[in-house]
Amino acid sequence: VGTARVAGDNPALIIPPSPVSTSPTSNALERAADCKCNNGRAPLELERAVQDKGKTVRRCYERALQGDPRLEGKLMVDLAINEDGSVCSSSIASHTFPSATVPDCVAQMMGSGTYPKPEGGCVQLHVPIRFKQPN
Repeated sequence: VGTARVAGDNPALIIPPSPVSTSPTSNALERAADCKCNNGRAPLELERAVQDKGKTVRRCYERALQGDPRLEGKLMVDLAINEDGSVCSSSIASHTFPSATVPDCVAQMMGSGTYPKPEGGCVQLHVPIRFKQPN
């Protein structure tokens, strides 16, 4: 089990030091109920790709800000990457948003496309993301 941290210079995307949140949401983009990851390892290039993809999810948050300019929240994305780099599943483990709109959008964006191949088979990543207003 690996943890990828999404970072960047965008003030709207801040990564907490540990898993956060307590409110579950729907499992957006749960593609395979039998997705079994146990021995894979995320090489640095895979972690970087997850970080880069994470930078793009701020669009989900920015769209939601149009309806609620004070919106802030945290979420945890569970992402399973197959041995060929395809996404086995992308879901939200928890979030603090008042609705599932932002989390579901984030799960869909994180689950789109392919990633660099993990080492040793399928790998499960836990990606914490925190959205907040710049000071």
